[in-house]
Amino acid sequence: MQQPVVLTDTDLVTSAMKWTLDYLRANIGDGTFSVYESRTHLFKYFDDKKLVAHPDFKPQMKRLEMTFGEFCDRLKVPQRERRR
Repeated sequence: MQQPVVLTDTDLVTSAMKWTLDYLRANIGDGTFSVYESRTHLFKYFDDKKLVAHPDFKPQMKRLEMTFGEFCDRLKVPQRERRR
């Protein structure tokens, strides 16, 4: 049987304390990532490949491809301004 473990008094994640958006932007690189956006903040899993069999299905979210830098820029702009 598996049991949960709680780690205390460790420096295991100390390096993560410096992970600001600017730090991550400088260290993650220029790769493209899939980002999912939803107006309702609800994300329901679905398989893109199986949507062909359900043409009336309208996902509540959309998939966007962007670099991590573009993602950071979007986080800094209020959501109401992005919808314009």
